[in-house]
Amino acid sequence: MYEHKTFEVLLSEMLAYVKGKCPDLDTRTGSIIYNALASVAMELETAYHEMEMIMDETFLETASKEYLCKHGTLLGVELNEATSAHFVGEFNVDVGIGCRFNLDKFNFITVEKLSDPTDNNANYRYELVCEEPGGEANTCSGTLSPINYTEGLTHSELVELISHGEDEEDTEEYRYRILQHINSPIESGNKAYYESLLREYDGLGKCYCYSTVNDGNIRIRILVSDINNCPVSDELLIDLQNYFDPPTEPINDSISDPTYPQGRGMGNGVAPIGAIVTVLNVEEIPVTIECSAVLNKGYTTGIGVQEAIDEYFKSIAIDGSSIKYFQLLATILNCESVSDVTKLTVKANVLGNDWIMDTDVIPFTNYIWLPRAMRPILDAENSVWSYENAN
Repeated sequence: MYEHKTFEVLLSEMLAYVKGKCPDLDTRTGSIIYNALASVAMELETAYHEMEMIMDETFLETASKEYLCKHGTLLGVELNEATSAHFVGEFNVDVGIGCRFNLDKFNFITVEKLSDPTDNNANYRYELVCEEPGGEANTCSGTLSPINYTEGLTHSELVELISHGEDEEDTEEYRYRILQHINSPIESGNKAYYESLLREYDGLGKCYCYSTVNDGNIRIRILVSDINNCPVSDELLIDLQNYFDPPTEPINDSISDPTYPQGRGMGNGVAPIGAIVTVLNVEEIPVTIECSAVLNKGYTTGIGVQEAIDEYFKSIAIDGSSIKYFQLLATILNCESVSDVTKLTVKANVLGNDWIMDTDVIPFTNYIWLPRAMRPILDAENSVWSYENAN
């Protein structure tokens, strides 16, 4: 808005004004008038710059993170802070609460005793929390090094991840969430209401809610995945069901019940009374790939290929998207180790139907259709990879 209000422009305008009023005055560089107006022009340039910053911070679309958080707080939409990962640790002695350990670059502290030694496990089990918030520690496992001296300690192992740590919410994701809050007002029972609850629930990734009609009754289905867009644990699935609409007995949606099946719909969760909610897990569909590729010089195997494919599969989970042949091909070609792909065959069984994409078949189907409830995973055990070096 004020980009043109630079020091040179402001000074030139003021000197021109003075010259127009008093043509005989000396306005050359170094003159009294010039030096007096130069200091004013410098301050005015700073003032215009700060005015432009104020304008940017006033609107959600251009606000920096600091002021975006202030906008969000006024609207009741808080920034999702980074959270710490929780783990299970096993020790041969009772280490107690508050005992600290180290693994790689992360420190952990015991916060709760889970169990004493049993016939099946001779170790004490404790819940540990990573002292560094964020998702980087989620993959940690192995031997823990004690920070506090513990007499008799010979075995200390990080054995299981209880709950993922999450990074602080990205600024643009937070901005989008605030705008969604404004553009899609949250009312009790509308889609935005359920989506807002899912966004705020720890440990969830992509989610989708929709409604179906069963014997004239509207049923709400909530499809969930974890932060890696993979199926959530059975424990988390149960917790989510109880959070939204707790049942009084095991859920069976195949039973035709004109009232409230399995005690749902009574408003005992966050779902409004009358809403019959079922929380469903995303289903993994194994995908088999046969790939022949030419490697770049210095590589003996396709480093990063399977990881790149997995990231691509994560990106299309629960979106109702398709596995697209040329997009998958581009994903492989974008890997630093790969120079060219000479053959690519993709196979998947979706809802009992075999889908095959193959360059040897002309014409060939260039996509594999995926229902929204499915998440493709690479079947690395049955996939075939062959590589040759570039000449």
